[in-house]
Amino acid sequence: MLKEIIAEKANIFRVMILILCFIFTITVVPINAETSFVNNNNSGIDNNIIVARNALGDNYADCKCYDCIAEEINSLEQIGAISKNSIINAKEEVSNKSASVVYTVDYEGIINTVRMLETNENMSIVEFKQGNIINIVKILSNGHVYVDGNLVEYGDLNNLSNAPITVADSSTWYQNSPPYGSQSDYTYNVNSSQNSNVSLTKKISKYTVGALATVISVLLPGSGLATHIASAIYNYFVDNDPNTQGLSYKLITYNHKNYHNSYISPINKYVTMYKYTWYSKTSYHGSSKKVFQYRCKEIY
Repeated sequence: MLKEIIAEKANIFRVMILILCFIFTITVVPINAETSFVNNNNSGIDNNIIVARNALGDNYADCKCYDCIAEEINSLEQIGAISKNSIINAKEEVSNKSASVVYTVDYEGIINTVRMLETNENMSIVEFKQGNIINIVKILSNGHVYVDGNLVEYGDLNNLSNAPITVADSSTWYQNSPPYGSQSDYTYNVNSSQNSNVSLTKKISKYTVGALATVISVLLPGSGLATHIASAIYNYFVDNDPNTQGLSYKLITYNHKNYHNSYISPINKYVTMYKYTWYSKTSYHGSSKKVFQYRCKEIY
């Protein structure tokens, strides 16, 4: 009789274990699947704040509240220093009795650490580190950008695209491949622009990719685009023309051949293709690199 009772209790225990495993599966697995989705840069969802808060943990110092982190990350995205879903870690550092957050940022395979040194209504100052390279970039509210104390010259800013320079909202993002059709389908010419002289003030090999992204964000129709462009051209120009101190580019924007106003009804998105040709020297000389990006805006 005792053996039968023990056996019955063992069976009950096994059933309880199975039930717990089932609950774990239906609760934890979907969360992991969702996290995998939001880390996908090809969506309008931005996971930067969540990643940073999770990395900092519950013991994060009171001097930097969670709301401050959100504000800081939004500022970094607005000035083009980072893009959506690019933060992979964050940690607190304290120096001279002052605490700050250092973000580890993945620029499509190139890792930088990024720290907001100061931000207010008049300016933002950001520190970028990449290996042994350190850049301090100051962005003023009037549009002037300084790298390590030197003013960046942008040539003819009047010759930029007529597309509005706006921060990508929660439903807007950039991606490397077309969300509908193929690259050859985007042939309806919308606009073009160019800039023959983007002064870097120092050799490109002395730049971090994050600093380069911040510098060129002034020229681009959307803050999220800068990090994609910088990541695409950085290694190529450092390898082929490491001593260059100035860049230039040409841009043509296209919509899909069957959807001239950019709204593609089968996928319920607005899509525009940006075809860039970047040159490692001013006046469209030196090595050249073509970069294609697709601006997607989802309609809810």
